[in-house]
Amino acid sequence: MKWEVISMQGFILNEKGYVTFPYEILKHIEPYVKSLKWKVRCVEHNNPDNESFPLNEPHDYFLDGEQLFSLLQQYAHVQWIWGVLSGFPRELSWQEIKGKSNCYDITVDQPYLQNGLCHIEPQAVFELIALDSSETYVLIDDDAIISSLSSHFPHAERLESEFKKR
Repeated sequence: MKWEVISMQGFILNEKGYVTFPYEILKHIEPYVKSLKWKVRCVEHNNPDNESFPLNEPHDYFLDGEQLFSLLQQYAHVQWIWGVLSGFPRELSWQEIKGKSNCYDITVDQPYLQNGLCHIEPQAVFELIALDSSETYVLIDDDAIISSLSSHFPHAERLESEFKKR
């Protein structure tokens, strides 16, 4: 499966019912999600079954796409308060991903808005950022994925509008 890459775009998904529930977003692009390698960082969640949710801060987790999608599907009811899902091309080795991985605190920093719109992880091609349980930011490099998510979330705001508010 080949994905067409263009320049990165960002969206704020704040439509009622989809705010900071990663599965509710990623289920629309399942083949793409499964085609990537993933780093999960800084997860704080709101889950009535808190003890069983396997991703907890302060650890970074590295998962293949099948593992991540299955986990998100199993815990679709879990609302993420803070967290970042960074997707990387499968061609990159785990050593390459881990070797260039960034350390940040998403509850304080906004590394995706420093120096213009950019990925938090320099090698990432897709990122989903849960912000304080109120908004989900999505950074995407693939035109087909942008189009697909735009059709499912027609009220998404362009992230570039955040620059104009500052």
